[in-house]
Parts: sequence; C-alpha cells; structure tokens
Amino acid sequence: MPVIALAIACAFARAETTGIASTPAATDFRTQFKDSLTDLPDPNDLSARGTVYVPAYSRVYGAASGANKLIEFSTTLRIDNTSATKPLVIERIEYYDSAGRLVQSYLKDPIAMRPLGTIEVVIPAEDVRG
Repeated sequence: MPVIALAIACAFARAETTGIASTPAATDFRTQFKDSLTDLPDPNDLSARGTVYVPAYSRVYGAASGANKLIEFSTTLRIDNTSATKPLVIERIEYYDSAGRLVQSYLKDPIAMRPLGTIEVVIPAEDVRG
C-alpha cells in the first residue's frame, strides 16, 4: 500500500535515501504542468510553513463470491494552489512504502505553483514498490 507524503514549504530536513531501488516517474509532472509553475519567491516572503501527510491506497480488498479479491489502482496525488494571489512553494513530494521507507522522491529542488495552479503525480497500478 503506497503512502504519498507531501510537504508544503516544509522546514524539516529532506529524508535520506534508504537504498531501495527507485524508478523515475514515467512522466515528469513538471513538464506536463509547466504552465502551473512560476519562479520561487523570496524565502522571507513565505507566510506559513507546514507538512501535509496524504495517505493513499493502491489496492483494496473486495468481497467477490464470498472470497476477498485484491483490486489494484493507480494513485493520483493532485496538488492545487487555492490562493488567487500567492504562489505555493512545494519543497518535497515523497512516496513511502507501508513500512515507512522512502521509495521515491519526486523533487530535487523546491518548486513554486502559480496562484490557482495545479500539479499531479501519478503512481501507476503496475508500480508495486510501495
């Protein structure tokens, strides 16, 4: 069960790699959503900092004919900047497995989203690393 953790303008240190093999995302969301990105603001202009943990489930069990059947899904993390006037700075987007080990980090450097901009990170159903 992959768990995606998102840190928005986070003040914490970046996580160290765990040695687990990491496969790059098929499509870099920065390319797909380049119109939603903008220049990073001055760090002194950031008005709030925090971390958001987003649990996501890539598989669920459903009862079919009295037996549990595993159903696998792709997982989409959508991040929306809800401000109409200020950029949203994202410092980390990280994918962890059920044991809390880092599977993949999606950012090498912080990014800034335009006001009302959107980005998405997709983990395909075939990705069983989590």
